[in-house]
Amino acid sequence: MTECIDASIIVKWFHKGEAFDAESHILLEKIIESEHDFVVNLAKSIELNYSLYAADAVHIATAIHTNASILWTEDHHMQKESLKELFISHSIEVRSLKGILK
Repeated sequence: MTECIDASIIVKWFHKGEAFDAESHILLEKIIESEHDFVVNLAKSIELNYSLYAADAVHIATAIHTNASILWTEDHHMQKESLKELFISHSIEVRSLKGILK
């Protein structure tokens, strides 16, 4: 089974006092202890290895996990030189709106 977690939950792991803070940490513990294939595991690795924000890493991990061929973004963090090899290795083309009319 594959499960995906939205950044609105992940952010609760870092910002204390949010609604459902305790529940978000229960989910985090389940992820850590789980054998399930959580996108967040890949996202965390990408976040740390490429010095990205958690939300950016989640989008990239989701693109990888779903075998996306194109990732549309206007976020300069997603267009970092250091990410090029990662995208190439997963056959993901990063596109911006600048070239949409071509």
